[in-house]
Amino acid sequence: GTAEFWFRPLWSTTDCNLTTLDKSTKRMQFYQGNPIALSYWIDPDNGGRTGRYNLVFLMVEIRGLGEGTRARFFFEAGKWYHLAMTWNVDGKNNECNLFINGHKQPFSHYKQTLAPDAPVAKLVPAGKNARLGSGHLYGYMATSELYDELRVSRVVRYKDDFEPPSAPFAADQDTNLLMHFDGNLEGAMGSAPVTGQFIKDRKLW
Repeated sequence: GTAEFWFRPLWSTTDCNLTTLDKSTKRMQFYQGNPIALSYWIDPDNGGRTGRYNLVFLMVEIRGLGEGTRARFFFEAGKWYHLAMTWNVDGKNNECNLFINGHKQPFSHYKQTLAPDAPVAKLVPAGKNARLGSGHLYGYMATSELYDELRVSRVVRYKDDFEPPSAPFAADQDTNLLMHFDGNLEGAMGSAPVTGQFIKDRKLW
């Protein structure tokens, strides 16, 4: 499958709204729609447990199978970013990739990432709901972002680098969910109309 959207943070990664170092760890979730989720971790300290390569990263989770892939990336306030997650779980050659502005991020089958032979039976089935927005996972950072053009597809749309679309997404036979956010929360799940809703509680537990 593929989940993609445009994202514009009103904060920079280096801001962190730091007060003291012990409160510098920030974790937020940008997207969640089973079986895929995308979160962002800012861990400059994390109680002294952070390694040199894990200060800042985006993490794609494959629900039921654990972490899919990571990508180190620093966001800048006011810039638009196209984020796309692709996944294929067949139990033989599983693969999960993250694209930022059309560029495929490095992926390796490390212990904490998706194993190529992870069993399909453990994969959480596709859900009927999707959550978009920086839900609070951990930390003291209050964030605000803008989102545009959410599309969730039944197929892997991107395998190599691509040029992010400049026009609104158009539905096709492989589109499962499409929302334009043109002044409203109306969209379509397949051929059926759907309407999103705002959630005030940012906490995810």
